[in-house]
Order: sequence, then C-alpha cells, then structure tokens
Amino acid sequence: MTINVISQIQHRRGIRSDLPNQLAEGELGWCLDTRQLFIGNSDGFGYNTEVLTEFSQATVPMFGATASTVSAGSTVYLGPIGVDGSGSSTATGFLLPFSGMLQSMSLQSTLSPGASLNYAYTVYRNGTATNMTGNIAGTSNNVTVSGNLVVSLGDVVSLRLTTDAATAASRHVYSFVLKH
Repeated sequence: MTINVISQIQHRRGIRSDLPNQLAEGELGWCLDTRQLFIGNSDGFGYNTEVLTEFSQATVPMFGATASTVSAGSTVYLGPIGVDGSGSSTATGFLLPFSGMLQSMSLQSTLSPGASLNYAYTVYRNGTATNMTGNIAGTSNNVTVSGNLVVSLGDVVSLRLTTDAATAASRHVYSFVLKH
C-alpha cells in the first residue's frame, strides 16, 4: 500500500504594519494587506529586502534632457538623457518597465523663453498626446506640473517640446516619477 504525504510550508504572514523590522535570515514575510513579499537579511545588512512583484510599491525617477539647444519655432520629442529629434514620439521615448502612474513632472530650461513667449510640453504615450502638459512662460525658466497619468507595462512615453517662433534657443531638462 502506498502512502502519500503532502507537506505544506507556511511562511510568516499578516498585515504590513505587523511585519518585524528584521525577519530571520532567509525567512519570508507576506503582507496580506499590501500583497508585498519580503525576505530577511543576515545581521549587518540592514532590514528586510522586498522581493519585487507586480504589487511592489516601486518608485522610479525618470529624466531626460536635450542633447543641444532647441531653436525658436521648433518641435522636438524628448526621451532619455541626450535623446531628442524632430521625428516620432515613439522613436525617442522611454519603454516603461511596469504599469503605474506618472506624476511629479518638473520642467526646466537654461533660458527663459522671453516676454509673452512659451515653451510648451506635452507627454505622449504610445504616440498619442495626453492631457499631461506644462508650459514655461515669459521670464520663468521652470515649472512643476501637478496631475497623474496612468500607464501600462510596455508603454512608450516621450515628451514633445514646442517652442514659440521668437523664443531664446535653450537646453531643456525634465523629470517625472513612475510609481507602481
């Protein structure tokens, strides 16, 4: 007669606020409320390490800049540092590593556009303009944009910059946060 024995291994689990700051080395801790998974480190290596899953609360800063000055009356698409061009919004964009939310967009130029003039910025997702926009106007050379944009794994995100016809030629830098 064959006897089958099925074993079950159960790991520490509970709500996030009850997770110990230091799990035992190699011990797994599952947070039922946030769906996060942690593993304990050995002494001297700090606290628990989160095992990244689709439920991790990852935050990734993303930033870019023009490779050179942008002339007056131009439209360019900005991607990662030093990547820009007048072609396609998808050719110069970021390929997003996970789904989440773009937020906290910050825009800056080395020179202000000039009185009554603008640098206009529009976030593009997969080649389509979104409602996440910002303007640097007049004598200002920076702006922080509030608002969020929901994005998905594999989306291509870029920033279109359009300068008014008489603006100063300037370099442009931008950043935003991708939050899981």
